[in-house]
Formats: sequence, C-alpha cells, structure tokens
Amino acid sequence: MLALVLRRPAIRFARLYSTCIADTPPLKEPGKRMSRKIQTLNRDLLTASDFLDLSQIREPAIKLPTGSARFAYLATKIHKKKPFPPNTRGFLYWHHDPSLPPTAGEIRFRLVPEPDPTLFASGTDLLYPNAVPWTIHILSLACSNSDYASMKAQLIAERLVDTASIESLDKGTPRHKWYSIFIHKLDQPFELDITRHFSVIRIISRTRSGKVYLRTLLYDWRAFVKGFPYTGRILFRFELSPFPEHARPAPRPPIIVLRILKILIPIKIIPPQYDMYVPMPVEGALLEKKTPCGLNNRVFTIDLERPPKCHRDLNILVE
Repeated sequence: MLALVLRRPAIRFARLYSTCIADTPPLKEPGKRMSRKIQTLNRDLLTASDFLDLSQIREPAIKLPTGSARFAYLATKIHKKKPFPPNTRGFLYWHHDPSLPPTAGEIRFRLVPEPDPTLFASGTDLLYPNAVPWTIHILSLACSNSDYASMKAQLIAERLVDTASIESLDKGTPRHKWYSIFIHKLDQPFELDITRHFSVIRIISRTRSGKVYLRTLLYDWRAFVKGFPYTGRILFRFELSPFPEHARPAPRPPIIVLRILKILIPIKIIPPQYDMYVPMPVEGALLEKKTPCGLNNRVFTIDLERPPKCHRDLNILVE
C-alpha cells in the first residue's frame, strides 16, 4: 500500500514596509550601510535630490562632490553606535547662529516628510534623546583625521565656513560625547541637568579651545543626605559679576557668576520634607551655594585671576 505524502502548503510572508512620514520605498535592514549622494550643505541651495532617509540606519554613508563621509546618530558605552530613529527623513545642512563667532557652526538634520526643500522652514531639527539638536560640531569637522574630512572640504568649497577659523581648530580630538556642551562667548546660554555629578563645557573661541568642569553644583554633602535634593533641567549663562566689590580695571581678569535664565524641566524635591539646606534654584536669579561652614548661602563665583584648574579655560572667553 502506497503511503500518502502530504505536502505542507507554502507559506509566503508579506514584506514589511516602513510606516514613516512619507510613502517611500522599503528601508534596508537596520545596521546596513546605505550610500546616498547629495550636492550641497547650503540650506538655500537644497534640491529634492539632497533628500535623505536615514531611518533605523546605524552608520549611513553619503557621497558629496568632495568625497564620501560616514556618521552616526550617537554612540554609547553599551552600544557603540545606535541607529537613527524611525522617520529620520530630510536634509543635512549647515547651521550657524549669526550672533555667535564663525567657530560656532555645526551640521544639523532638518526633518521633513517629503523631498521638497520648500518644506524646510516648517520642519524641525532631529534631536538627541535629551531634546537637544543632533549635530556634527565644527570641532569634529575641523580634525583632518576624522571621518568628516569630505564634509569639511565641502563646507570650505561652498564658503560656508571661514577657512582660517576651521583650520585653527585642527588640533583636538574629533570624538565628543553626544551630550557635549559647547559655548563660544561668555554670555551664551547652555543647558544642564542639575542631577549630573560632573558636566563638561567645551569652550571655543576663534583661535583656541578648552574645557570647563562644573561639579556637583547643587549637591547636599551632609551625611544623612549625601545626594542631590532636586531634579530638573536649567538654562544657565556665565556673566561678569554685577557686584561693585568684584569690579576690576582691565587688564585684570574678572570674577564670573552663573545666572539661572530659565527652568526648562520643573524643579522637584527628592528627599521627603527637605529643609532647603541647599537653596532651590530660582528663575532669573544667580546660582547660590552654601559657604564652607554651611551656615549661609552665597553666590557661586569663579575668580579668573586665580581660578582652580577646572575653571581656568573660561579665560579664553574674556581675552
């Protein structure tokens, strides 16, 4: 008796398609490099052919008239490179705030749903997880041994950057943390998470760069607390001290204070029934800290005539 051989019906799976902003062809698998060709980084000269889809790509490669470049969304200690978020579609472009020095420029990514440059103004910039714009900073672009050499050459070819300024920065490392803070003039606002033990602020002038370290600004050192009493995110600014007793004639270096410009994420008290030993930040006020004996509050100051090593590079912005 012949045995009956039953054949299983072939099962065909439908190919998954992206459900991103625009109706575009399916994406390649996450993590695979995709080559894209663009003609400009000048936002005023963008065309439909400069439109890029970087969604879920770990390390996209692009082709410019000056060569090829690779870049990533961000890198972490656990995962070396994280892919770009879904719906990362739009245009790479050069961004520079005209109120800042030429060394304050950066490449950003403007999100738009379709390959239409007229949508640029209504679009928004791609953000990091901390809601700060994603960038390739000029300090990274300036390093000739970086992956961004062709981007640097493109910016110079399009006269978007001053050659002398960018060449003067070609000394440091091209790698920076994705949450790095850059300031280019003394009164330039910057954001800080007040629960960070250690914040690095990169100082960049037209000819020099350096670092300033801010440690435990609002930390309560008492043995029964030993921690940050508040959470929140604040927009700060360095300023020349407004107090008459701090006034100095040039060329003596000034005394600097830290102004709380705006509370971006509301301040919340962590310890129950906290006694406000560490003063709560107040919008518009100068930052205050406890005196060494812990009895009184005093304005946080940095004396640039004899600064500690962690604050010394602030002198770059008052030269």
